[in-house]
Amino acid sequence: MSRTLENLMHEVDELPRSEQYRFYSSLRSRFEAVEPADETDAEAASAWEAEIASRVNDLQTGKVELVSGAEFEQRTQALFEELGIERTPRTNLSA
Repeated sequence: MSRTLENLMHEVDELPRSEQYRFYSSLRSRFEAVEPADETDAEAASAWEAEIASRVNDLQTGKVELVSGAEFEQRTQALFEELGIERTPRTNLSA
């Protein structure tokens, strides 16, 4: 890996989570720019782009907040227990 790439990756790691997401989304869209096979695919792609933009906006405006995987698991387990639902065991996602 080049020194430039290492420096860039370090700088991205230092950004706030919402800006990291914006950077990733922008980079990904540049590499995934493929022509839709038909109009239905184009409509679906357009709908997903709108959904992504909406979610990024929600993060940037503070409407929603990112949580860690561990916190997500704790909240999910608490909700299942509150509803009296037995949860299927999951593998360790952080490994």
